[in-house]
Amino acid sequence: MSEKILRKWVEALESGDFKQGRGRLRRSVFGNPQYCCLGVADKIFDLHVPENRGVYDDRFQSFLGISSGHEGKYVNMNDGSGPRGQPASFTEIAAQIRKDYNL
Repeated sequence: MSEKILRKWVEALESGDFKQGRGRLRRSVFGNPQYCCLGVADKIFDLHVPENRGVYDDRFQSFLGISSGHEGKYVNMNDGSGPRGQPASFTEIAAQIRKDYNL
């Protein structure tokens, strides 16, 4: 796990520069891009994960240095399929990443 990489991802999530979307890495709604939390990582690090792959891809785990369990947790938080049943904001997801990896 690279702390520098995780910090850059967290800062991008907190920046307000990305419109949050659900269910896909990225999509365009009326010409405006929306991103899943992992879609933000794909965008800022140029991972080139195909959009039709959904969100789970080994590139996220290997590049970001996160576990598959954490990857699933962040996707569930983003899409609202976690224990709360409501989507978490990028700020809330960033806070969880900071907590999970002591950033």
